[in-house]
Amino acid sequence: MKSVIIGSASMILLLTLTFLLPACATFETSILTLEPKNVSINISGEYNISKNTSMAMAVQTININSTDPVGNNASIMLMSLNMEGNDTSQINSKEFLNFMETMMVGMFELMGAKEVSNITVKSSSGQNVSLVTLAMPGTKDTPGEETTFAFWDLNDYIHVIMTSELDINASSGIVKTLEIKD
Repeated sequence: MKSVIIGSASMILLLTLTFLLPACATFETSILTLEPKNVSINISGEYNISKNTSMAMAVQTININSTDPVGNNASIMLMSLNMEGNDTSQINSKEFLNFMETMMVGMFELMGAKEVSNITVKSSSGQNVSLVTLAMPGTKDTPGEETTFAFWDLNDYIHVIMTSELDINASSGIVKTLEIKD
């Protein structure tokens, strides 16, 4: 399993439920947040897509795996955060995502990764989303790989963290098409 997926998996502690779906270009699933929501994503190519749910139901992950044995993968972590009380006691979602981006990118830079690109695309809701691509250091036996990170909101309570080893067009496509379906 790629180091980025392992890093993402360690953040959500324990994954308990996995549904493997056939290779597809469009994926729709329901997620458990403050209330059940359906999400949709369009991605070109042949991928096996699965959904994992954490024990607390506050974090769910959509894994996009290439059908090619040596292909690249992506992981989309959906976090549903709600604080007790009224709207004034809620987490500032923009600052939360800035914190998560700084922490994750900084962690990989501490391990020797170097930023190779930083582009901005519009999410399905029109939000500007930065895609930061880092070149991971290699070992003496294997070359380093590039991984793209993105952090954005689907709504006030659902935050998205994407780690992707797919090409920049596929990664951008995920950001542009991931949306909540009513």
